[in-house]
Amino acid sequence: MFSNERGEVRYFLKWSDLNEDGTPEAIVHVVGPSVCGSGGCGTLIFSRTRQGFRLVSEVGLTRPLIMASPRRTQGWHNLIVFVAGGGILPGHYAELRFDGGSYPKNPTVEPARPIKGKPDGTVLIPDYRVYTQGKLLIAAAR
Repeated sequence: MFSNERGEVRYFLKWSDLNEDGTPEAIVHVVGPSVCGSGGCGTLIFSRTRQGFRLVSEVGLTRPLIMASPRRTQGWHNLIVFVAGGGILPGHYAELRFDGGSYPKNPTVEPARPIKGKPDGTVLIPDYRVYTQGKLLIAAAR
């Protein structure tokens, strides 16, 4: 999905059983100057399979806090992400519901729902000060 031609890429990872099947999913928030824009960065959700991992969702334009809501849709916990920048000021939290196959790709438009006030949920990806706090995924090409 990424190459070193685009520069350094880092990530923040949290394992959480989003569908409560006993096997945690990987929530991966990918960061770096070449993979993030003014609207945020991408968050990927992977489920474990016998062959390895399957990409369930790729949600763009996300910022921490990224949370799992206590509410569920289609058996999966709703995700809560912060959206700001790219014309969205001062920013707000949005709730993403699982549609049976994936979460919405864009948290800034329907079917994502803006949340008023403080969101309720379990923090999956906490806020960070600088992207270099993430684990190195790809080093920049030399």
